[in-house]
Amino acid sequence: MLNREMKQSISKSMMQSFAKHADSTSDPVIINSLMDVARILHDSLDSLSFQDERSQISRLILQFISKIDFGKDLEQQLNMYNDCKRSFYKSDNRQTDW
Repeated sequence: MLNREMKQSISKSMMQSFAKHADSTSDPVIINSLMDVARILHDSLDSLSFQDERSQISRLILQFISKIDFGKDLEQQLNMYNDCKRSFYKSDNRQTDW
């Protein structure tokens, strides 16, 4: 198994790559996979985390959330935002107007 630091580094790289190269998506496999990756990053934050690290992880999570697009299916979009709000409660850059 991967140790904690390696898992966090790989997760951060995956989120950076998605933020940089991917278009919006509604693919449930991609969304669920990246939600797991984002949770790994989010759960790595604690009271001893540097503000810079908190901001960087929060920014990556927000970039991921902003690329989730279910088109005209507003119920599914709102459910996803609700899941994100529950999952990423430590994020310091939460926005209400994704």
